[in-house]
Amino acid sequence: GQQRVVLFPNDTTDHAMAEASQAIAAFPTTTYLLPHYHYLSAMVQAELYAGRGRAAFERTSADWRGLKQSRLLNAQCMRVEIRHLLARAALAHSIDAEAPSRAKSRTSAQRLRRLAGTLAQKIAPDQVKHAPPFAAAIRASVSRLEGRDEDARRLLSEALHGFEAAGMQLYAQATRDRLGALEGGEGGAVLRQQAQAWMTSQQVKNPAAMIAMLLPGA
Repeated sequence: GQQRVVLFPNDTTDHAMAEASQAIAAFPTTTYLLPHYHYLSAMVQAELYAGRGRAAFERTSADWRGLKQSRLLNAQCMRVEIRHLLARAALAHSIDAEAPSRAKSRTSAQRLRRLAGTLAQKIAPDQVKHAPPFAAAIRASVSRLEGRDEDARRLLSEALHGFEAAGMQLYAQATRDRLGALEGGEGGAVLRQQAQAWMTSQQVKNPAAMIAMLLPGA
């Protein structure tokens, strides 16, 4: 039931996106099937990794009707993954909308953060191990983006413990890095060094991009 994460061993998204597009071509477009969700997940994560928040959100929005009609949201593990994917895309898009050159989009950014918060509320009660840390991580990103650093620190700590309990080391290390950045000082530096050392050991080519993909805004 753990969410699938797309890895980019060469620090590029082009190959992964091309492979996903080639794989989905064999499936019909008239009915939304599980492979269509797998395709969506791969493409959205590639967009997030590349820093294209708006494109990621547009992909999730375009597929939302099909996802609901497919009844994938009826299964706990699936709906947690799907809602978490949408929340990450919304958060990444909200960062784009907050850019100084896009002042007119500030209201849109607030709406996107509210959407992410609503999705976190829906994720939290589901009875799967990764639901609580996913919800906490989303809320931490919302808090961080809204300047509530104490709330973000508490929620990141909560998410870290949850990811470790669920055996989700990639998410745990990404969360440790973000918590260290918020903590600052010597203690924060140690947390970030631990996270970076683990990612190096796992041959993560671009830790910053990977962290931004998993925890946008945190």
